[in-house]
This record gives sequence, C-alpha cells and structure tokens, in this order.
Amino acid sequence: MPVVYEWDAETVSTDGYEDVLDHSHRDTAIEALRDIDQIDKPNMRLVLVRDVWDKHEGLIDRTWAYVDDDKLPEKFADADGLEQSCVPKRYHSELRHAKDFLRLERKVAHGCTDASCGLCDA
Repeated sequence: MPVVYEWDAETVSTDGYEDVLDHSHRDTAIEALRDIDQIDKPNMRLVLVRDVWDKHEGLIDRTWAYVDDDKLPEKFADADGLEQSCVPKRYHSELRHAKDFLRLERKVAHGCTDASCGLCDA
C-alpha cells in the first residue's frame, strides 16, 4: 500500500477549540513555512500528514505529526491522539534545513549583519 507524505499549513480557529478552518497543502516544508510567513497569522500551524492508500479502497489511514517548538514529534498521531508510525528522519532534516534557509533568506533580504537579530531568528 502506498504511503504519501504532505506538509500542511493549517489555519485554526481562535476560540479555544482549534478547529481547522483552512489548509495549504504543500510538497515541501519550505513551501508550507513560506505560506505561514506570508499570511502571518498567529493561528496557523505546520503539520506533516501521512496517508496510506489502497488501490481498491482509496484512503484507508491518515495520521498527523504537528510541529511543536520548531520540531516534529518522533511519531505520527491518529485522530484520537494515539501514537502510530515513526516520522521518517528525512522529514526532521527537511524541516531543520527549511527553517535555516528561511532564516538566512530573511537576513539577506534586509541586509542583516547582527547574529542576534530578532527579525531573522523568528
């Protein structure tokens, strides 16, 4: 059964329930992070989605790995919050590199030379 991974920049409600209001599905972490940066909403969050497909039944399983404190968890969680399969190491690395690249890109964009610039390290 094919497994498909996809990054998603979710917009969630601010009423305390965090209902998902909108999705911005992307192939790479950097694309999803750029969506979050460009929209600049505090109620957006980044998640890696794992889908398992069956050629006869279609989508048979979906789990999520929500980025917290700029890091992916070690395992995906199902809709009940129960841990499932491991997040592949390549996605941890992809997220780390995307964050570093965007930080460098921001420094170049505004000519920053200060290593502790608050704008660049956001």
